[in-house]
Amino acid sequence: MPAHALPILLVESHLEVLASILDALEFEGYRVMAARSEGEAWKRLEGMGRPGLVLLDGALEEAGRARLLRRFQEEGVPVVLLAANDEPLEPGPRAVLRKPFHLDTLYATVAAHGPPRGAPRFTRGNRDAGFFPGECGSFVLSSL
Repeated sequence: MPAHALPILLVESHLEVLASILDALEFEGYRVMAARSEGEAWKRLEGMGRPGLVLLDGALEEAGRARLLRRFQEEGVPVVLLAANDEPLEPGPRAVLRKPFHLDTLYATVAAHGPPRGAPRFTRGNRDAGFFPGECGSFVLSSL
């Protein structure tokens, strides 16, 4: 991976969704720091510096989500909001991914708005086969 590649900060409150996105992006060669809450996100930022992209859960508490979004806007960091279909949209994110989303959509969005990736790899243990055929959250690998 290029030394200049900035990590992605993933802030997602649902553990299964967080794990799915984290595994999928790491598999594709991205460096990802994960947090499940606003507080965890601030702690990750202390250790990582400026991220190249933020994937921000639309289900986070509204005030905390707004604080994070404001900070990233001020720093010029692109933010992609991960929102359920019934969550209201707010101004500010560069893009919105409506949950559930297909992993191909995630990859295309990250490629369009995020940092360059390194060589694809799998770092989360052996999962027997591959991921994907469907929506984010499924761990059914069809082919590698």
